[in-house]
Amino acid sequence: MPQISLNALSGMPAPKTFRIYGTVAHHQVVILVDGDNTHNFIQARLAAFLHLDTSSIATIRVMIGNGSTLDCDTKCSSIPITIQGHPFSVDLYTLPIGGADIVLGVQWLKLLVPVTTDYSSLTMTFNYMGQHISLHADPSLCPSQASAQQLKCLTQTYSISALFQLTHVPDPTHHHSSTTSPSEPHTHPSIDHLLR
Repeated sequence: MPQISLNALSGMPAPKTFRIYGTVAHHQVVILVDGDNTHNFIQARLAAFLHLDTSSIATIRVMIGNGSTLDCDTKCSSIPITIQGHPFSVDLYTLPIGGADIVLGVQWLKLLVPVTTDYSSLTMTFNYMGQHISLHADPSLCPSQASAQQLKCLTQTYSISALFQLTHVPDPTHHHSSTTSPSEPHTHPSIDHLLR
């Protein structure tokens, strides 16, 4: 039975996974290389957003690391992916995964045999199509402010599961002291610290 790890399903890196950036259809994607997965997977919403050719397959049941299952009935065949300047062609099964855009598992790793992995430097070296290749795990990007265009893109690809805004609402029963103007309501020092 095809399997996907909980780390891959949520997109969370683990000690035996590599997070690398690649390109599919001129779009940057986050790729998780995880040998605990039997197959290669792509976020279903990303496959739709990139207009990748998908074909219907007999439904396969994919076992998640916690024992539950997900059904998969579509596949993207021979998708060109560029990773750190190296082109690959991979088959991807669509699943509602999160975090990473693509998960490459044993299905991909078997094409690269033998693979030498150095977990201290987070590198993997192998031969592919007669070429010696060394891939390095990419550092995670630090959080930054999202632009309106980025939020629009996240909305269009259904990548937002929840969006929150923190707003101060003054208490109408609270009487302002002479030192606090109505436009600057008094807040608790711990809230001031958090907002700063």
